Amino acid sequence: MQDRLVRLSKYMAKYLRHAPHELGLTLQPGGWVPVDDLLAAARRHGFPISYDGTRSSGVIGGIRRP
Repeated sequence: MQDRLVRLSKYMAKYLRHAPHELGLTLQPGGWVPVDDLLAAARRHGFPISYDGTRSSGVIGGIRRP
């Protein structure tokens, strides 16, 4: 489980911080992206993420990094 969380965290850091365009995501002002858009894009990219997975990684719940 811990290995999956590390992989998930690194995946989201890469694509949300550095390359959202590679997943077809467009960040909203302030660096936000709708969760449903993130989940669908990751699934299309071959890295399925559940809503619970995003909560475990700290993406949902008010944590945002510049």
